This record gives sequence, C-alpha cells and structure tokens, in this order.
Amino acid sequence: METYKDHYLDVVMNLEGREYLSVQANRRIGAMEKMAPSSTEDKRRFYENERNKILEESSEHPLTETFILSGFTLDGAFFAEAKRLSRLHLDGLNDEGLRAWHWTVAAPIGWINMALAQLEDVPVWNGIAADLSKYISGASDRTLSYIIEKHRLPAGTDRPTWIGKTQDAARFAKIVKMKPSEFNACFCGLKKITPRTFKFAEYAGGNREHELYIILDKYIK
Repeated sequence: METYKDHYLDVVMNLEGREYLSVQANRRIGAMEKMAPSSTEDKRRFYENERNKILEESSEHPLTETFILSGFTLDGAFFAEAKRLSRLHLDGLNDEGLRAWHWTVAAPIGWINMALAQLEDVPVWNGIAADLSKYISGASDRTLSYIIEKHRLPAGTDRPTWIGKTQDAARFAKIVKMKPSEFNACFCGLKKITPRTFKFAEYAGGNREHELYIILDKYIK
C-alpha cells in the first residue's frame, strides 16, 4: 500500500518542467510551511483550516467525498471506489481530471496530515506491536499506540489488519474503550464489528485473565 509519504515524495522529487500541477502543489505546500505560526496550538488550527479550504475548493469533485470517507488514505479501498466513480463521472483513471485532483487535493492534504501528526503528543509504547502480533499485522508501535490513545488512525496511515478472532476484536475494542465504529475505521481484515458483537464478547470470556487483558495492561495505565 502506498502512503502519503510516498505521494509527497513524488511531489517534491519529480518536479519536471512539464509537471505543472506537481510544481503548483509543491509551491502550495511550501507557502503553508512558511505561513504556519510558531506555537503548536496555532499551527494545528492553521493546518486544519488550510485542509478545510482545500476540501471546500474540491467539494464538487466525485473523488473528494471518497477521500474523506477513506480517512484521507489512498489505499486499495479508495482506489477500488475511484475506479467505480471514474466509470460514472470521469473518462478514466488516467484522465487530466484525476491527475489534477491528485496534485491539488491529495498531495497537499497528505502533507498537512503528516504535519498534524507530528504535532500530536502521543506516547509510543515500544513492543506493543510485537506483543499483539497474534492479533494484528501491519502495524508499528507508533500506529498502535496512537490508535489506542486517540481511537483513530494517524493521518496518512494504512489500516492495520486484524488477524485474530472476531470476539477478540470486540474484546480489544472494549478494553481500550473504542466504539465499534472507531474500531472498524482503524482496522481491516474482519467484517464490521457491531454492538451485538460487543455483547457476545462480554459473555464469551471477557474476564481479566484473557491474554489481551494481560498484554494491554502492560501499556494502558
């Protein structure tokens, strides 16, 4: 899966003269970086306002809503939906409209999301990804720490895969106090868990002797 980092590197490293849109994206990113206030809170508000401006400017493009729903992540699910939309609204995935949307929306928002992520004061629990490898794959210590603390994905991060049982997914979510919708937005690999699944987890061994409680108790205080 490509991440925003990959797309941003495309912006700053492939500035050939004919790539007018990529040059414009790079200029917009550079301007935001120069204009950003110095204090953390003011900088966060500034970047969030800039992101909202970009989304408003592109609100009529069919890909923008999909982009928002995907959590600003250009992953496989996003591109599958993009292909479907391209058949309905665009002439094809390689048309000028799609390229223009990528450089004017996805690239600058990707950079903003990375900048916002750097402002987040979230502890990193070293070793948690290894401890949970029986249940979760494709996640770093930083990503899992962020999900557990914030109940959402770090900006520009692909969803880790839940490889454990469904009832353990519900158990994990209950331990870290995540709603079913929050868990579903952060992890792939399962059918969506529901409040009913939560109830099942309560009756199917939701005791503190379960391995997940023991693992997470090491990190969550």
